[in-house]
Amino acid sequence: MRWVVGLFGAVCGAIVVAIVARYGFKSADNELDGYITATMFGIIAAGGLGGHAVAARVWRSSRVLGILVGVVAVAAFAVNLSNSLGFIAGRGDKHQAEQARVLQSLRDDRAELTRITKGRETLPSFVPTGAAAVKAAEAAVAAAEATRIAECDKRGTFCRQRENDEAARRTDLSVAMTNRALTERAASLEADADRIRQRLAATPGQAASSRGEST
Repeated sequence: MRWVVGLFGAVCGAIVVAIVARYGFKSADNELDGYITATMFGIIAAGGLGGHAVAARVWRSSRVLGILVGVVAVAAFAVNLSNSLGFIAGRGDKHQAEQARVLQSLRDDRAELTRITKGRETLPSFVPTGAAAVKAAEAAVAAAEATRIAECDKRGTFCRQRENDEAARRTDLSVAMTNRALTERAASLEADADRIRQRLAATPGQAASSRGEST
């Protein structure tokens, strides 16, 4: 029965040492320092777990040496406990920092979406116009100009009318170009808004974050 208890203690101790060593490895800045720190943390963990047994064994032959080993074992246990608590606190701080980052990102996206929506609403009314419509208006201006030149050069009776036609076509072109610019601006704002909406929808825990902000 004693060997079963001993085996159980050894397995549990090995698991604890491995976990502490991994924490040491992860807390280092590079791989080499990670191995060094993991070894040091593993030794400290082993000393904290089994040092008291060594102290009890040494006590039989030398009380002074047994006390020294016991003090070292207690110090190792204290360091191991401190490392464990530091690991737990570090994980908690990391989780809180991640939650804060997600919440800040949500706030920024919502503020940007509000700004874009207001920008879209403040655009003047326009007729959606494509590049083809602008080209057609440009062609109409060119045709009207040619007609006006042909009529006025020969001093035809319709010179004034051709000039008015050309002026009207140029007005149409100006309107078409304005509508085209507004169309492109509206499309750009709507694309930005859609992109932010998709990012908000894909943010993990958005609903929970929204509830947390509203409380």
